[in-house]
Amino acid sequence: MMPCVSMDDTFATWIWEIVVCEVERPRYEAFWNLWNLLQPDIFRKCNEIKMMEKSGSEVYFVDRYAFDRLIKSYLLASEIWAENLTSWDSLKHENANFYRKAAVTIGYHPIVLYSIAYILNSIGKDTFSKEGVEWLSIIIKNNPHLKKADLPMNTQYYIEEYMSGLIKREKATLRREEHRRKQVLVVLDFLVERGSEVGFGMREDVV
Repeated sequence: MMPCVSMDDTFATWIWEIVVCEVERPRYEAFWNLWNLLQPDIFRKCNEIKMMEKSGSEVYFVDRYAFDRLIKSYLLASEIWAENLTSWDSLKHENANFYRKAAVTIGYHPIVLYSIAYILNSIGKDTFSKEGVEWLSIIIKNNPHLKKADLPMNTQYYIEEYMSGLIKREKATLRREEHRRKQVLVVLDFLVERGSEVGFGMREDVV
C-alpha cells in the first residue's frame, strides 16, 4: 500500500471520493477494512511532515493544502455532511479507537485537532459524546506547541461547543471523578490560554 499513499492532491481527492461512495452506497466492513489498511502509511507520511517541520524544512503551500485536505478526508471531517447531522450509520462506537489512535499518533498536526473537534460536533456527536474529551486532552497534552499555533478556522469554536455540551451533561459528576475532571481542565486551560472567554467561563464552573 505504501507506494500508493502520497501527499498530493490526487490522493487526497481519492480519499474524499471513497468517503462520498460510502455515504451513497454503504459497505461498512469493506470501508473500514480499507481505512485500517491505509492507516499505518498515512500516519507514516504524517510523521515525515512532522520531522520536516521540526528540522526547519519548508512545507510549501500547495503541499500543505493537499496534506490538510487528505487528513480531513481520512478523519471523515470534510465538509460533506448536512449541517445538523449528528450521526452516520458507517461511524459506530466500535470505531472510537480510530480517533484515539489519531490523537496519540498524529496529534502534532493542527488539522488533526480541527478534524476531531469537527467530528465531535457533527457525525460523531451522538456516538462519541463521552470519549471526545480524552482525545482532545491527549492532543493538547502531547503537543504544547498547539497553544500558539495557527489553527484551522473554527477549531476553537468546535472545541468550545463540544466542551460546553459535555460540561452541561457531566457537571454534577466532574467534581468527584478526578481523572475525568483533569481531562476537562486540560482542554479548558488550552482554550483560556488561547484567549477564549467561553473557555474561561466554563473553567470557572468546573474549578
